[in-house]
Amino acid sequence: MSDEDVQKHYEGHKAELKTDEKRKVELFSLALTDEEKKFTGKERIEALQKLSDRATDFTQALLEKGADFKQAAAKLKLPVRETGEFTKAEPDPQLKGDAQLGAAAFKLSMQEAISDPIQVADGFYILHLAGISEARPAHTRRSEAENCGDDQEVEGTRADVDESSRGRSTITRSEAVRATT
Repeated sequence: MSDEDVQKHYEGHKAELKTDEKRKVELFSLALTDEEKKFTGKERIEALQKLSDRATDFTQALLEKGADFKQAAAKLKLPVRETGEFTKAEPDPQLKGDAQLGAAAFKLSMQEAISDPIQVADGFYILHLAGISEARPAHTRRSEAENCGDDQEVEGTRADVDESSRGRSTITRSEAVRATT
């Protein structure tokens, strides 16, 4: 494969050759107690309304000048948890309980970093965007091969380079360059 062919392929598939954007959020939940979860009808509605009022109090506290998510949560004695980095396709385990939580995290921006209260079956969540890792171009095998030293090994390049590389999970730069040409 010539350099020109590689470049054409890359240009034609740029969108597919990117890592996914990742998010990291801080969150807390206002949930019904185990006893309240047994409630039905009016009792359940009243219990959920109390949680909704607490969520509203929290969002109001954040409107204060210089308000901080963690400090506002601490004032209301709400424990804040933090997720690891996650993608739209693979939400953090703390968000997997309800699909709308992961979706809400990807609607947040650095300018609008705090979600409105998100109602789930047994309560409410509020999310705060803690960080974004932008999608970026993935490394291509050929560029990886061409940019490393002759004695360095490159993972995952074609296995059918020649007999000397069979059975190995890595090959040398020169083997990788031969495999891509």
